[in-house]
Amino acid sequence: MLIINLQNIKAATEYAEKINKPEVWSEIGKAQLDQFNIREAIDAFIKARDPSMYALVIGTAGNQDCYEELVQYLLMARSMLKEQMIDSELIFAYAKCG
Repeated sequence: MLIINLQNIKAATEYAEKINKPEVWSEIGKAQLDQFNIREAIDAFIKARDPSMYALVIGTAGNQDCYEELVQYLLMARSMLKEQMIDSELIFAYAKCG
């Protein structure tokens, strides 16, 4: 994968935009999450429709006060997974958004 070989998320993101495949967006999301770029990670996971990293996304978003972005991610995740943690965190994120 381009991210591993080049360690260049920007180039990998440009590639992902060209081919627009969920598995590529998931890899971008994981790489962004590894670098604590939560807004970019959430955007990539939403484009991938990939809720698999929800626990890490929730924790990182909470640490960075990114609740508005988290709401969007959790809405996507909730449509695909039925997990109590997702529901609880969605309520909490809505409350934090005001």
